[in-house]
Amino acid sequence: MRGATLLLGAALLAPAAPGQAESPAVNYLLHCRGCHGPEGRGSPGTVPPLAGLVARYTTLPEGRVYLARVPGAASAPISDPELAALLTWIVRRFGPAEAVARFEPYSAAEVAAPRRAPLVEVDAVRNRLLQQLGVDPAY
Repeated sequence: MRGATLLLGAALLAPAAPGQAESPAVNYLLHCRGCHGPEGRGSPGTVPPLAGLVARYTTLPEGRVYLARVPGAASAPISDPELAALLTWIVRRFGPAEAVARFEPYSAAEVAAPRRAPLVEVDAVRNRLLQQLGVDPAY
């Protein structure tokens, strides 16, 4: 029994094999949580919040593209299908509920081209989108 427990523990702690996809929750932990935090609150003045806001971006075509082009998402060392699953998970996890209800999941094809052109002027694009959404850019 002890040997089986050790094998199970080793399997859970072992890194994924090259080319093996991680779950969106694990990818959030590995690539997003360090800055945006476990609850997606970000850090006022430095890291924008996801909580209560991220799904609202997806109500605008440019907002959907924006999320795929944010440097952290665009440069994450994951595949296009994994990024699509991660963005879908983030939107559903951090809402807000009224925007999530109308949300169409991301596809790999939708994120493939935009992520190859990461944003340089992130704040300017973010502020413009927030203004279109009627949200104070200081949010």
